[in-house]
Amino acid sequence: MTAKIQCWACGEGYLTRRHSGKSVTYEGITGSICHTSHACDECGAVLFCESDVRENRRAWNRFRKSATMAPLGCEIESMRVRAGLTQRRAADLFGGGPVAFSKYENDDLIPDEAMNKLLRLAIAYPDIIQRLEGLLITRVAVRHVSFNAEDDEHARWTSSTIAARKRVSGSITGVISTRSFDVRPSQEPSWILQ
Repeated sequence: MTAKIQCWACGEGYLTRRHSGKSVTYEGITGSICHTSHACDECGAVLFCESDVRENRRAWNRFRKSATMAPLGCEIESMRVRAGLTQRRAADLFGGGPVAFSKYENDDLIPDEAMNKLLRLAIAYPDIIQRLEGLLITRVAVRHVSFNAEDDEHARWTSSTIAARKRVSGSITGVISTRSFDVRPSQEPSWILQ
């Protein structure tokens, strides 16, 4: 059972939650959104609680998204869940900050036009998410020195190109290639500096 909220206008009555349709227009498109408020049963005052303001803002944002063909929060969440991504991982792939996807999915925030286009592509073509993950591969040249047991005057330099996926943990996922060169200790191979 929901606790009764006393009217803060008259102090005598209690507030009852109510929903009404409200006509709105955005960029020449007219429609209706669900408008939430509370009404006092004693004085008739119509008041807005914090939750009413949040719900009304989300309804307005959903209408604006529909008017501009931006993906709705439920569509963004569905795409992310189908791809097996957490909100944080989705933010790493798409950009927008660590809590951006929570705000997009709750319709608290409307993504900018570039993000809208990227999200629409990801919804229409789910394989694009794997392509985005492929763009986050970082290649790192790693130098290893090991001395040849037969001749201590030569050193063996090994360069390994490592693919490291940018994850929260930053773990290395595998070695792509390895090259070895024999050089004298006084020589510094030019490929190491690249």
